[in-house]
Amino acid sequence: MGAFQEWPQLEDCSRCKYAVRLETLESIPFHVEKAVRSSLYGRPGPSYIEIPGNMTSDAVPITRIEQVLPCPPPPMSLADPAAVQRAVSLLRSAQRPLVIVGKGVAYAFAEHEARSLIVPRRLPFLPTPMGKGVLSDAHPLCVSPARSRALQEADVILLLGARLNWILHFGLPPRFSRDVKIIQVEICPEEFSNNVPAHLMLHGHLKPVLKQLVEEFGQWVMDRDGQWWSRLKEKIHINMNINKARCRFIWDHGARLWLRHCGSSDRAEETRRTEVTGGGDTRRQCIWLLRNGARNCLKVSAPNSVCSDEQQRYISRCGL
Repeated sequence: MGAFQEWPQLEDCSRCKYAVRLETLESIPFHVEKAVRSSLYGRPGPSYIEIPGNMTSDAVPITRIEQVLPCPPPPMSLADPAAVQRAVSLLRSAQRPLVIVGKGVAYAFAEHEARSLIVPRRLPFLPTPMGKGVLSDAHPLCVSPARSRALQEADVILLLGARLNWILHFGLPPRFSRDVKIIQVEICPEEFSNNVPAHLMLHGHLKPVLKQLVEEFGQWVMDRDGQWWSRLKEKIHINMNINKARCRFIWDHGARLWLRHCGSSDRAEETRRTEVTGGGDTRRQCIWLLRNGARNCLKVSAPNSVCSDEQQRYISRCGL
């Protein structure tokens, strides 16, 4: 009929970590505390509380409400020290190590610990889409411009709060090396060895586990002039030059770029308003355009990331 709350909401939310339909007003504090605790403890996830329509106008004496204390902060579980020691030993002996930073690092508020591990040791890192912001994409240790080479050639990968799902090509060849060794740091044990068997499993909360790794590494620093870093920097340089050439091609060939001007150039220069839409290399292309005079564009739609024959000839003509 389309009546109020006719849809089976509770059943649809069955995949939430906690889902309940209130039966009494007195039970609200209990269920709210449990919903918050379920959402925060372990791997973070959603909780759902349904309040039936007939309860929204009810009332209950305050004396009948039992006070519930707020849930304490989530417990911080440590990884097995022996497994931490083996993980650090494997990373130190690796010829081509790589750190993948996933959204679990952000969920664990472990940004500082991740930086303390990666930056002083000069480890190349690759953020997942939801792991961006833990360290800047513009950081010199970020190898996103050489993503394919980093994934294909890494011999040891430290997986921090990330899953080997479709975003990371399930960890399978040809995107990954067939002999790569995965060190997986995860709070949810069910996620270990999904798609690809983990060589080492560090089960625990990312914040203290990262501290364990930092302490175990000591003063070790990776050689940034070594063969692995040289190959990564070579690929980064090539891809960034190709991307710059694409941007020049876009700017020089207006048919491939749609600009919606916000009034006069003076007004655009004054407001500096820019909206960027699209995916792939759109953001980097638009940054180049904005730095090179396209300050009066309000909306930019970038071409496909694959070079066309005409673009490739333009890149060759530019000597890049």
